[in-house]
Amino acid sequence: MTSDRPEDIPNHLQQELLKNVQVQGNLTTGDITQIGSQFVLNLDKSPKPTGIAQNLPRSGVSNFVGREEALATLHQQLRHSDRVAISAIAGMGGVGKTELALQYAHLHWQQQTYPGGVCWLMARELDLGTQLVTFARVHLQLRPPEDLDLASQVAFCWRHWLPGEVLLVLDDVTDYQEVKPYLPPVEPRFKVLMTTRV
Repeated sequence: MTSDRPEDIPNHLQQELLKNVQVQGNLTTGDITQIGSQFVLNLDKSPKPTGIAQNLPRSGVSNFVGREEALATLHQQLRHSDRVAISAIAGMGGVGKTELALQYAHLHWQQQTYPGGVCWLMARELDLGTQLVTFARVHLQLRPPEDLDLASQVAFCWRHWLPGEVLLVLDDVTDYQEVKPYLPPVEPRFKVLMTTRV
């Protein structure tokens, strides 16, 4: 917000601002102006995301070699699409699917390929919708309304995501139909990488 005047604060923000205000006696116009002034001044001090948002787990591999061609192929698959690019690393357990995805994500986070962020979700462990909303709150400072159901909160996050290309990694997907409701909208800036045994 660029205004320094409390009267320029949209009504819904004024209502939210005044929701928990407690005063003794009547609330005057001067009180509201003073509260609004403090609100405007504090908006510029609120934390803004810095750098490229990411929640990548640490890799247990100290020297990842011999997979350069696989990394390049994966990158080409994700970048060569005018729609949501969904690429899957499939194979039996223990062949390094997660590590390949992790190395790809780390490499391209460092190279700033995905300025909209790199979001890593664990498909098996927790509810994907909850993980996604948590990522958006913690790393993007998005605040989906809590009175919305989870699906609507996820949709809110996708609509308000940071600009730029985004990499979403879904690790260890066992059932595509279970993750499908949480996928980003059909926009070319969203790239989805899944690891799966299927």
